[in-house]
Parts: sequence; structure tokens; C-alpha cells
Amino acid sequence: MGYRVRIDPNVCIGTSQCAEVAPAAYQMNDAHTVAVAKHPQAALEHLLAGARSCPVEAITVVDDATGEQLYP
Repeated sequence: MGYRVRIDPNVCIGTSQCAEVAPAAYQMNDAHTVAVAKHPQAALEHLLAGARSCPVEAITVVDDATGEQLYP
């Protein structure tokens, strides 16, 4: 089962909370915004924990198989 993570660069304010909570799933990039870490098979719990920690809800997590938006 796979998940698609979308990070809206226009909303992300670079607090890095997602990267601190779930470093296996998220990392900060050179533009001081978040990017999906180079671990495409990060566990759903890590993807969701990082997304939930974002104070501006810049992270969307979608189930690839069903298209269901899991967060927010």
C-alpha cells in the first residue's frame, strides 16, 4: 500500500516540526521548507504524525490505492 504526500510550498512556513516528529518521512530542504524524505516507503504512522504536527496544515496525505485523503 502506498501513500502520496503533497506539501504546499505556498503554505509551509518552515517550522520543521514535521521533520522533528517524523524524520524518516520529512526533511527540510535548502529553501527552508519541508520536503518528503528520500524514504518513499515511510510508515503511514510517520507520514501522519508529521502532517499532524504542521501548524499550518501544509501537508496532505492521500492513500494511493483508494484516493482517500487521510489528512487533513
